Amino acid sequence: MRSMLETELEVLIWSLAAQAYGPSLEPIVSQALMQYRRRPGLDDPTRIYQSSMESSAFQALARAFIANDHSGLCLENGYIEMRSGLRWHLSRRLQQILIEDEHATDAMRDNYFSADLGL
Repeated sequence: MRSMLETELEVLIWSLAAQAYGPSLEPIVSQALMQYRRRPGLDDPTRIYQSSMESSAFQALARAFIANDHSGLCLENGYIEMRSGLRWHLSRRLQQILIEDEHATDAMRDNYFSADLGL
């Protein structure tokens, strides 16, 4: 059940970011990709499907992947594959930016701060 809620929140984060930042979302995602540092070990592979999020958000993510030379892009089949750690990092960074810019919902704020507190 927890992963389902995180997925719903993740979709909301990407949707709100696409609405709030429009064409500026791609450089935001590119910067988050450049800031990512993988931890030792293997994370589970995950896929983000184009049909699961707003088209503009998916396209910004895809263009950022291409610009940053990340593998895992499979646009022919409509998904982007990435490790769970990177996926969490991107979602978390967008959530942080939405909070800082006062675009985040109460649920996003609660989730972000509860994770900081380890709840």
